[in-house]
Amino acid sequence: EQADAERYLFRSADDAAQVCLIDGVIRIDASDTRQGEFEPIVAEARESLLKDAGTIGITRAPETSDSSERRT
Repeated sequence: EQADAERYLFRSADDAAQVCLIDGVIRIDASDTRQGEFEPIVAEARESLLKDAGTIGITRAPETSDSSERRT
């Protein structure tokens, strides 16, 4: 499945987790005992992205003679 996806592997003692991005979705495959450790990491990353996205400003480009001609 998705052989061309970049995969990141994490190891801790005898446990391992695999993280990858497939079709815009972050997928985390970890043992049941470690799954809960990723929840706060993902929540913090989500909050950080939302905060960063909120600071993005949008500025309308000035109209050119081409764009005003199309409106008529």
